Amino acid sequence: MSSRALTSLASCARSQMVQQVRRSHAYSKKPPVTIDDLPVPQGSWKAHYDKQNTKYNIQLLVGTVSLAATIGYLAVSDVFIWNFFPPTLPKK
Repeated sequence: MSSRALTSLASCARSQMVQQVRRSHAYSKKPPVTIDDLPVPQGSWKAHYDKQNTKYNIQLLVGTVSLAATIGYLAVSDVFIWNFFPPTLPKK
């Protein structure tokens, strides 16, 4: 093969191996963020806190009751082997 063909083949292979990175995004001049951009609190913080705390206490109560009911069901129904003590060996 001629050197011209090898050169074009090498440049073609080289261009296929290089992955081009596209950085196409719009540049915009945004104003700097200041504390004036934060939302202004409205309403009583105590009322909001009490409402959230009530919701979280209900979730805690439901979760605790569900856990206790599940453990109680497993203990009564013998579905789960607890392995509190080593198993007894069969007598010969």
